Amino acid sequence: MSPEAESSVGGALVVDASVALDWIFRSERSERANRVLEQGLERGMVVPAIWPAEVANGLLTAQRRGKLKPEDLPGALALFEELPVSIPAPGGVAAIRILVDAGQSASLTAYDAAYLELALRESAPLATHDEALRSAAERAGVELFV
Repeated sequence: MSPEAESSVGGALVVDASVALDWIFRSERSERANRVLEQGLERGMVVPAIWPAEVANGLLTAQRRGKLKPEDLPGALALFEELPVSIPAPGGVAAIRILVDAGQSASLTAYDAAYLELALRESAPLATHDEALRSAAERAGVELFV
């Protein structure tokens, strides 16, 4: 299957925060994000240890900028709490070297390298809206969920 083909194989999806936050904010990319959510609910999702902090920061930032009303925050939190998300142990301080190596070889931030490294380690499709991460995943042979 080509990296740009829509994922149809079994197993969990690696879902980054850009896609997960789209479930709340309904951007122009919502159609893809909604397909990821549908598949993720069926197959499960796997995310790096940084994911909860990235999602929480996205919610806080959106609330401060007026994109998320205070009364909508409990519903957003409830959605995330109900997701079938698995967070594999990051591997302690050895993860620093792994993320630096992955970030250097793919020209990514350590945050984005965490998603790429996890997709490679789990042989799982990656769902992201981030173009740099998508390009790096293609170069690494990671299947992209489109």
